Amino acid sequence: MSLSIEEQSSLTQSLLRMGLIGEHEQPRLQPLTGGVSSMIVLVHTARGPICVKRALAKLKVAADWQAPVERSNAEVAWIRVAETIVPQSVPEILGHDKQGLTFAMRYLDADEFPVWKARLRDGKVDVGTAQSVARILAAVHNHSADRAELAREFANDEAFSALRLDAYFAESARRNPDCQSVISRIIDTTRSTRRALVHGDVSPKNILVGKDRIILLDAETATWGDPAFDLAFCLNHLLLKCVWRPASKDEFLACYRLLHKAYLSTIQFEPAQALEMRACALLAALLLARVDGKSPVEYITAEAERAALRQFAKSQLAALPGRLDAIGDAWNEHRSRQKH
Repeated sequence: MSLSIEEQSSLTQSLLRMGLIGEHEQPRLQPLTGGVSSMIVLVHTARGPICVKRALAKLKVAADWQAPVERSNAEVAWIRVAETIVPQSVPEILGHDKQGLTFAMRYLDADEFPVWKARLRDGKVDVGTAQSVARILAAVHNHSADRAELAREFANDEAFSALRLDAYFAESARRNPDCQSVISRIIDTTRSTRRALVHGDVSPKNILVGKDRIILLDAETATWGDPAFDLAFCLNHLLLKCVWRPASKDEFLACYRLLHKAYLSTIQFEPAQALEMRACALLAALLLARVDGKSPVEYITAEAERAALRQFAKSQLAALPGRLDAIGDAWNEHRSRQKH
C-alpha cells in the first residue's frame, strides 16, 4: 500500500498548517493498515513519529459506502470532550487541520499498546480489559448525558446514519425482508433516543491495551444519540469472537457478561433496565448486520458459519429478549450446538 503523489502533497500541507513539520522538511509517510474508513499514516518527522488521520469519502469495502468526510472533525471533538472525563483513555491530539479534515495524534508503539483485537485473536483474554472498557463508556455517558451544548455540537445525524443506521441496519433489512419491520423500529428508536455522547465504534480493533491504561480510538462516528449503541456494539464483537476463536468461547462470554454488568451498574442518567432493553434490540440487529450489512465481519467467511449467525440473529430479532444475559445464554447454547 502506498500514497499517491497528490495524497503525499496534501498530507504534507496539512502537517505544515498544524506546525508539526518545518517549512522545508520532507517527512517520510508510511501508510498504516487496519481500517476501512480513513487514511491513517505514520509520519516520521524531525521531532519524532506521529500518527495522522483523514476520513475517506468512500470507505474501503466492496459495497458502495459513502460518508461525510467532516467526521474527522467530529472525532477530534469527541476526544476533546472525553479527555476532560477520562484523560488517560484517549489519544493525545497534537494538531488539527480543519481545512484539510486531518488531525495528528501522538504515535503509540504497538509493543507498548497492543490492539485488544490482536490479543483476543491470540487467546489473551483478560476480563479486566472488558471491565475497564465498561467504566470508560459509563463515565463518558454519565458526564455527557443531557448536556444541551453537547447535543448541539454533536448533531452528526447524517454521518451516523450513513456509517451505522443505513450501512448496518437498513442494508441488512434490505437483504432480509422478513426482518424489515423489526429493524425499521430499531432504527426509529435509535434515531429518536438522544441522551448522551456516543462514540459509535467501540470495537476491539479500536482499543489499545497498555500496561496501566486502556485507550479508546477511532471516534469518527461520534454523535449525540443513544448510549445503548456503544454498549451493544462492543458486546456484539465479543460474541462474534466466539466464532473466530472457538477455543476461547467461555472467556469471551465472561468478558461479555462482565462488560454489560459493570456498565449497567454504573450508569446514572436513566434506569438501567430501560437502556438494557434497547441494547438487546441493537445487539440482535448488529449480529445480523455483521453478516448482511455493508461491512460484514472479515473473519467469518464460511457460508455455513454465516448462515448459522444469520439464523441466530433472526431468532433474537424475533424474540427481542429484554436481558443481555438471555442473549449471552442463547448464544452459548447456539455455539455449543455448532460443535456437534
